[in-house]
Amino acid sequence: MQAIENETAAGDEVKILLDMDDVPRAWYNILPDLPAPLPPPLHPGTKQPVGPDAFEPIFPKEIIRQELSGNATEPIPEELREALEQAGDARDAQALDALRASLRADKRELERALGEALDERRDHAGAAELTRKLMFLDKLDAEIDLAYETLEA
Repeated sequence: MQAIENETAAGDEVKILLDMDDVPRAWYNILPDLPAPLPPPLHPGTKQPVGPDAFEPIFPKEIIRQELSGNATEPIPEELREALEQAGDARDAQALDALRASLRADKRELERALGEALDERRDHAGAAELTRKLMFLDKLDAEIDLAYETLEA
């Protein structure tokens, strides 16, 4: 584990960089620890309770499952852990630059496909899957930023 301190306009900032062995393998879910269950989500128009299927046009099924799960932990997908490890293992700026360029090209293609899925095909399920992939690429891009900071430290 390594701490990197930066001074920003908002004040001091400390980032903790974890070795891959220290990166959590599961997300903590607060729902089981609440004193009472949350009320069900309400439809914005009818103000009536809605079930998980109401969110499927917007979110991937796996995200809905995780959000409504009663499990104390939810496993972090192995593909995300592997991508984070690869970004962290890249110890030179050239490798990070190449990875970022590849990510941005993938992101542009996914954004194009997302627009097509929504505008031309009205494929909400497909759009939700593309959105999940874009969110994954955003997380990976943030990890590349941390890898750059490690190089500078």
